[in-house]
Amino acid sequence: MNIVVDANIVMAALIKDSFTRNMLLKSEYLFYFPEPALTALKKYKPYLIKKSELTEFEFTELVNLLFEYISIIPTQTILPYLNQARKSIGFQDKEDIVILASAFSIPNSVIWSNDVDFEKQTEIIVFKTKDLANLSFK
Repeated sequence: MNIVVDANIVMAALIKDSFTRNMLLKSEYLFYFPEPALTALKKYKPYLIKKSELTEFEFTELVNLLFEYISIIPTQTILPYLNQARKSIGFQDKEDIVILASAFSIPNSVIWSNDVDFEKQTEIIVFKTKDLANLSFK
């Protein structure tokens, strides 16, 4: 399964060694993350380091490790799908539009997000963390 990962999912994996981190590191699914969403990770880096209680070096190592398992979707790949995403989800959070456009750009993909805004569209299946946990243990 191709899974486009919301920034908040990656942030959760950075903060705590949990199901989310293990899913990203040990699952056989293919994970994708939009290049434009990297700015959110950079913006919240000090907060994430503090919450994770990691040193800056450990945090950077963890980011690098996670992105060995998450492919970056280039901005140029996402751009042709932005209007379709806007029409589908409405003028919600700009980051949500980018996530949805990313899912449109990857064939047979779903979204992993706990954000309720994605429930306003019906074109892409959205899994919450609990949904993926239930799938993993079946």
